[in-house]
Amino acid sequence: MAPNSRNPRRLVVPIALLAGLMLGYALGWLQHRSQERPSPAEVRLPAVVAPAAVNADASAPAILPVQLADENDVVVASPRGLLLAPGDRLVLPLAALHHARHGVFRFGGRILPLGDVMGINATAGLAIVATDLPALDSGLVLDDSVTLYLGLELEILSMGEETFDGWVDTAAQQNPGGQIVYGVRSRTVQPIGLTPLTLPGTRVLAGLLTGGGLGNDLYEAVDTAALTAVGSPLPGLKTSVSIARFSQDFFTRTPAGRKFSFKSAAAHGDWQQIIQLGPALLSMSAGDAEVAEILEHAYLERVKTALNNRDAAFALQILDTADAVLPASAALANARASSLHLGNRHMEALEVLHRAIDNGIADNTTYALAQNLVLMLVEGERLSHDEKQRLLEQAILREPAVAFYHARLGESFYRQGRYAEALTQLNYAAQLDSGLHDELQALMNNARARLQTPGRVVVPLMGDGNAYYIDVAINGAPRRLLLDTGATFTTLSTSLANELGLAVPRDTPQVRLSTANGVISAPMITVDTISLNGATVANLDVVVLDNIGGNGLLGLNFLNNFNIDIDQANAEMTLRRR
Repeated sequence: MAPNSRNPRRLVVPIALLAGLMLGYALGWLQHRSQERPSPAEVRLPAVVAPAAVNADASAPAILPVQLADENDVVVASPRGLLLAPGDRLVLPLAALHHARHGVFRFGGRILPLGDVMGINATAGLAIVATDLPALDSGLVLDDSVTLYLGLELEILSMGEETFDGWVDTAAQQNPGGQIVYGVRSRTVQPIGLTPLTLPGTRVLAGLLTGGGLGNDLYEAVDTAALTAVGSPLPGLKTSVSIARFSQDFFTRTPAGRKFSFKSAAAHGDWQQIIQLGPALLSMSAGDAEVAEILEHAYLERVKTALNNRDAAFALQILDTADAVLPASAALANARASSLHLGNRHMEALEVLHRAIDNGIADNTTYALAQNLVLMLVEGERLSHDEKQRLLEQAILREPAVAFYHARLGESFYRQGRYAEALTQLNYAAQLDSGLHDELQALMNNARARLQTPGRVVVPLMGDGNAYYIDVAINGAPRRLLLDTGATFTTLSTSLANELGLAVPRDTPQVRLSTANGVISAPMITVDTISLNGATVANLDVVVLDNIGGNGLLGLNFLNNFNIDIDQANAEMTLRRR
């Protein structure tokens, strides 16, 4: 026999032995798998696979962040993903697929491609994407009968399989997207992304932290029902689809997907994109309140920019577009009023605010803007006296508790000689705002004095035709003053002021007067009343001068409160109440 020839009988024993070993291994493996197979009532759902279960990659975490050149071309599966047994599905935030054309993720030391999109839960914002991993099992059990409830103690599972204590801190509530969520609080850890929640001391999965923060160290969580719903069929599709097709179809054609794109633009402050997407989405989603709120915010941001650039016309164009697609609101009305005000269209601005108030959509800003506009208009020169009065009366009908409306209307009535009405409005203003009392006190005293003044008063004149003297009562004390129809102010001598107990402090305000001896400065004080036979003026400013000669003179700031007629033939002056 040739040296290199083989004897078939020599191979029989090794082959039989090898076959026996393989058969035994196979039977043992099958028995082992049949013992581990879960019952139909429970599905094993590993979250992040434990390093010990990775075998060849045991030294590396199961899922690590992947940083690639163009984030719009890929899905970056970071610790925000959950790996499901038997290792062929990855749960990701639905937003991770936005604008994606293909995806990869890192498992241990390998970068692996993602397959098709297999299912979504658009309300919870979760998606399942196929992977190409061997069957692995971290021992977490998904039990549909477990739910979250207020006060439930939990364990929060970290990336390295370390657990942290937590509990459900708020009861179930519906978020703006319609998903039932809970608030979970952790004692020791700040969760990142999709994080599994288990019942204490078990491997039973009770829910999932979605990565959303609720403020005050509260984190948004969903129960296992949301994970079960991830496997629901894709909208309008019966089978899984590629990431590229899913991204194109779901995020551009379906209401739920378009809303994701819309909210993504909002998160990045892309107001122009929101305005482009919003109207059609609002129509598709039958007036979704959250969409309307975001779209309104985008329009208002554009208006704010226009107003900062002093471009009132462009701001109004934006608001015209907004009004065509959005319901009326206080914010839109306020923005339009501000734009009209910037364009010096003050009455139109006020009409917009008043319509908002009349239609019941006003907020505190609406009322504040309206009050400022009314105050500006009644103190300005654009409106006539009658127009200002009508404006105040209309404003009071809408806001009867605004003190300065009543104060300004009282001043208007006083100028018309309607003293009783003036006193009513002024008193009401002082009651509404005690801080106005001192400011209005003089006018109220004058209104009372006018009401006490007869309609016609005749005062005798004493003199020689070139100079007349009249008897007056200064704070009730009778004195004789010179009548001077050319003097701006009533003036008292220093000696008379001292005699009447009228104090002239050192810091008394000074006025400049033109006299025969030139321009001089003199102190001005206020006397409570000066009266001529019952014709009374209250809180009258008078000048105090040395060496004036006599007691002083009665000037125009008293006389102009009346219609006067001087009859030199009969040496008398008639005063008629205005």
